[in-house]
Amino acid sequence: MDFPRAQAGFRLFYLLPCAALAAVLAAAGAAGWAAASIGLVGGLLLSSVEAGTEISPDLSQSRQYLSLLRWRVGRWQSLPPVVGVTLKYYSTLEKGDTASTTSWGVWSNPRNRHEELIVMLSLQQRTNGFILAHFSPDDVNDAIDFAHDTAERFRVPVNQYLPAHLYQPLPPASGGKQNK
Repeated sequence: MDFPRAQAGFRLFYLLPCAALAAVLAAAGAAGWAAASIGLVGGLLLSSVEAGTEISPDLSQSRQYLSLLRWRVGRWQSLPPVVGVTLKYYSTLEKGDTASTTSWGVWSNPRNRHEELIVMLSLQQRTNGFILAHFSPDDVNDAIDFAHDTAERFRVPVNQYLPAHLYQPLPPASGGKQNK
């Protein structure tokens, strides 16, 4: 199992401040190629920033971190006792961009449904868990495997709260002779 879990990926909006910096440098009299180069290097650096969650190898501490070029910055905190690993289905509705043509009210506006599976640590005497990972509902098997691997590492049980349309548990194996 891989710790830390990071939300990586190229973030296009990080290029906006760098483009603004390049424009300011060009307006201040810098050569166009120099301003563009500085903006491009800044954009590449900013786009390599990752945010993630890290748990210490001894499983006693955790931190939220920001990472730039593999250097991680964050403050370690004591991790409360873990009593379980929870796999949950979570969905939200977001208001659609276009209004309905059949109703003047908000009741029939199109809505976008956002669904995900969350794997989290259940902590002793805490109402909030420690979210480790988000998975697409299409990756339900990966989420289940990750939850079980995490539970094995922490030596705790797994609690699954998945709807029937995503997950059907296997029937119990018959351990003996079949009656005929």
